[in-house]
Amino acid sequence: MSLSILPSEKLAHVIERIVVHKQMSYLDAVLHFCERRNIEPQIIAHLLSDKIKGELSQEAQGLHFIPRTNRLPL
Repeated sequence: MSLSILPSEKLAHVIERIVVHKQMSYLDAVLHFCERRNIEPQIIAHLLSDKIKGELSQEAQGLHFIPRTNRLPL
């Protein structure tokens, strides 16, 4: 399937499957997906769902790649 016609929901499903089956982080799963298809991560960034973007953001904050955002206490 061509990446240009890959819907966001399908891409999210593929990334989720990689996370579960290969026991990878979301960041590693996205990079794995890109590496297997020989594409740059910047190319699929706009295709990622909000859920995947949120998971990537949380992982990046945990790894101190980006500043933590303020959250309301639960």
